[in-house]
Amino acid sequence: PFARRIVADAVRDGGMPPLMIEPIDFAGLYRAKQLELQQQQASGQTVV
Repeated sequence: PFARRIVADAVRDGGMPPLMIEPIDFAGLYRAKQLELQQQQASGQTVV
């Protein structure tokens, strides 16, 4: 949220139209990657 606010403030202060940045769910990305790694390990694939 902080980076998004900094970018939004810089764009606004620069006189540009508002920049709409979608929030990123880092916890969701982490859970999805962990699930993917578990599935690879269960199927016997080498995890790099």
